[in-house]
Amino acid sequence: MPRKIRYIHPVFAPEEVEPMRRYLDEYRQPDTELSIVGLSSNAKVKRLDYGYYQAFVGMEILSAVKKAEQDGCDAAIIGCFDDPFLREAKEISGSMAVVGLAESALHLASVLGDSFGIVCVEEKDRAQFRNLVRQYGCDHRFLSIQPLGLSVPELQKDGNATARRMEECIRTLVEDQSAEVVVLGCSMMFGFYKEMQERYSVPIIDSALSALKFAEYLTDVAQGPGWKISRRCAFQAPPKEEMRAWGLE
Repeated sequence: MPRKIRYIHPVFAPEEVEPMRRYLDEYRQPDTELSIVGLSSNAKVKRLDYGYYQAFVGMEILSAVKKAEQDGCDAAIIGCFDDPFLREAKEISGSMAVVGLAESALHLASVLGDSFGIVCVEEKDRAQFRNLVRQYGCDHRFLSIQPLGLSVPELQKDGNATARRMEECIRTLVEDQSAEVVVLGCSMMFGFYKEMQERYSVPIIDSALSALKFAEYLTDVAQGPGWKISRRCAFQAPPKEEMRAWGLE
């Protein structure tokens, strides 16, 4: 059955939207209708590795998720490895699945090998990523986090420099720490996994791709056996009457 998936690029970076769309389009299933949207210029935030920045774009992310649900999408992806506002997005997603990059990549890494490490962008990412590993219950397979020492906007500007730093980080994880799987911990590391995977012969998980595949899988199990986000407790939707009364719709 056809499926509609929307990838939300949760920053103001219009120049990044089309390259990401072309990249993901290569890997989508033939029956997947994929759309990608960025955020408006209300807050010109170009990266989300600071909680302060995430706070500024939080309502825009949630509005984009709600818009995807209203547009009849089967799944939405929040395209940042910090998984900003993922829990809140699941509360308001209706029958639509919502997927985070870290959520999908870390679970996949835990299935594909007995141990994994993460390549992050900067030192600051370490604390948040450790929290995500614990939150998703993957700490029993987790080894370490290796930072590239670059900023998010630099990752796609000089591909050769990014590849060199990435190779150093992956070599440390695979050869020194015996990682069986490596996770690339930023959506803007897209396009590097294939070369690194061929070089080191272990799964190198591109988190944007893992989120797309996870979203396709979740739509399949929703359309088949009917498995969707549980509304029993944690992701119970806020009362519609209350949201309407408070002007939150």
